[in-house]
Amino acid sequence: MARQAGDWRVIVLTTIAPLLILSILCALHVPLGKPATLTYLYSPIPLRRIGSALALLPIAALAGYAVVLCDGLTRGRRRLGLALAALSLIGVGTWSYFAPPEHVNQHVFNMQSPSHDGAFVYEAFQFDDCRGYLRDFPQRAATPPAEMKGTRVISNPPGTTLLAYGVRRALGDAALDILDVPEGAAELRFFRLRAGVGLVTLWIFTGLWIASAAVIYGTGRLYFAEAPSAALAILSVVTPMTLLFAPGKDVAQLFTLSVPLYLWLMAWRTGRRWAAAAAGLCLAAAILVSLVHAWLAAIVVAACVVAELRGGQLGRRLMLLLIAGAGAMVGWGALWVIGVDVPSTLRAVARAQAEVTRGASAMPLMWQLLGVPIFVLFCGPAVVLALAGAFRPGAAAVGGRFARALSVGALVVMLATIGFTNMETPRLWIAFVPLLLLAAFLRTDESMASRPSQGSLGHATRRARWLGMLVAGQIAAGGLQWSLMDMRETETRLIGETPRFFK
Repeated sequence: MARQAGDWRVIVLTTIAPLLILSILCALHVPLGKPATLTYLYSPIPLRRIGSALALLPIAALAGYAVVLCDGLTRGRRRLGLALAALSLIGVGTWSYFAPPEHVNQHVFNMQSPSHDGAFVYEAFQFDDCRGYLRDFPQRAATPPAEMKGTRVISNPPGTTLLAYGVRRALGDAALDILDVPEGAAELRFFRLRAGVGLVTLWIFTGLWIASAAVIYGTGRLYFAEAPSAALAILSVVTPMTLLFAPGKDVAQLFTLSVPLYLWLMAWRTGRRWAAAAAGLCLAAAILVSLVHAWLAAIVVAACVVAELRGGQLGRRLMLLLIAGAGAMVGWGALWVIGVDVPSTLRAVARAQAEVTRGASAMPLMWQLLGVPIFVLFCGPAVVLALAGAFRPGAAAVGGRFARALSVGALVVMLATIGFTNMETPRLWIAFVPLLLLAAFLRTDESMASRPSQGSLGHATRRARWLGMLVAGQIAAGGLQWSLMDMRETETRLIGETPRFFK
């Protein structure tokens, strides 16, 4: 990314090109996917959505300006920049909830649907004995998808279901008052309970998604000054993909991904053993949310080891690996105490995922490969720039070696598992974005690690403006792409019409 810094034209190109391509595909009704199997639908009401998308533009401008302020000479200016960055992220989270037309109807629909996050809410109402449910989950994961009316529950560990269950128990009958609908029969009461629990769960998802930016900012500060760290956080959290799938579980798990990443990199850079233990403990809990945490942990640890092998410092760091492993063992031991057989649960989920993605009804591999260009279409300009520079020679410092190993590891895992995605890469690969961007930022010049001084003010200002423009462009483009799509098919199902560009 460093070689593009200062050239605003690459930002314009990588921002406008995907939007233009998507607009043409939408106007021509070109299916994004394999018809009759999985396609990402265009919105049937784009002209209604465009108004909401335009409301995101001032938030995009605020976020970009905040990044510029974060590179200020004075502490007050930098603090103001961070405050505005936080405000812009809160604005994005609020926008994501209220932006869809008839937003309450859409959110309630998603949180009732067994093919969306509503599957976890419905599952949370199927049991009262939490320990018994966790104990029997490996058998539950073997339930045929047709019987479950979807694959969300059986292809994910029970962590998200536990969250919905906790919300259900905490709310009790108060969930009835969250959705303003008339009282009626017992079936309607159950609907109101699920709707109330679903909406609160959705609010928690949104909060976790936005909070992940703070953790990613902390990760950035291990290496960079305030402005690059703020840009890294915003660019990792607010992409066209996250806007298209927010609010929801897939964007919320950026939080459970970023916490162990931050703790581990802190331990690796500073030698703090408590951070290594905490990283292992958090990873043990995070794997209960999604198996992707294990993949990302393997990528990061392997990148650290590869970097230190050439640096000659690995021997002194092995203790951190052992401590992190011990922390994970403690976490899994605690889960076993409450009834979770971690190995059996993870094996059952992996089998269920493989049956869905590589079973008899799985999509042919040639079609699954289409997920790569679809991912590039929706990943945002920052990731495009990161991918474009992923294999360029970096600095001789440890950061350069680590960055290369991190980017190569992430790309290898992404491409090696493409056959298990069923072309859902815009959703499933959200988790890899922070790693790709961190690697890209680590490969830039050393000035990213320092605050501006009087002698370097001109270069710092150009860098900050370029990063600010990239942030603003990505958020704005993400909103405009969002206006064209109905990725979760919610509007199409509610309206019951074939999508058309003009209506």
